[in-house]
Amino acid sequence: MAAGKARSVLSLSLSVFLLQLAYAQNSFSIPSVRFEVFRPKGLRVSIPDVPNLTLFVFQGNVNRDINTNAVGTLKGEVTKSTGGRWVYENSDVELKVGDVISYYVFVSVNRVGYMEDNMRYIVGGLVDRFNPDVGGGGGTVDPPDCTPTVTKVRGGKACAGQTIFEDDFSHAKRGSVADRAIPADVASRIPIRVIPKSTS
Repeated sequence: MAAGKARSVLSLSLSVFLLQLAYAQNSFSIPSVRFEVFRPKGLRVSIPDVPNLTLFVFQGNVNRDINTNAVGTLKGEVTKSTGGRWVYENSDVELKVGDVISYYVFVSVNRVGYMEDNMRYIVGGLVDRFNPDVGGGGGTVDPPDCTPTVTKVRGGKACAGQTIFEDDFSHAKRGSVADRAIPADVASRIPIRVIPKSTS
């Protein structure tokens, strides 16, 4: 009877260990998605290359919601990286400042699929694809309907609704703790998304 209990405890311990190992190996955070909207038309969406990534899928709609697993008007499956990034490009879409791209992304890493859905990107400016010097500041062209804000940007100006800072914090130390104090008056007006990186 004691040997049977010992085997049960050992079997249970081994099962828990294998589940924890599988979870640790399968925990993956999809890298930040980068959008580049071109003038007069075109869109480039990309993520940085990561080890063992074999598929990047982008599905999106302009100014219309998209359901998870639905096929969008902007769609692409990318099976290899280019220049260290997985890139979906659509040279026919014509976007303007203020357009909202509702989207989801799917990636396959080590033959396991990961999805990030219910995402939105608001077009804040256009880039001249063929002349990066136009508009100054890395090819960003000031939108014609730029609503000024009190925000100051070094080497340029900010418009209401424009992204002024983006970082995937890949350089941060694992396990570091960050304060996430957001004043209530700001949090009620501005959508802020914090995705902690897995520490396991």
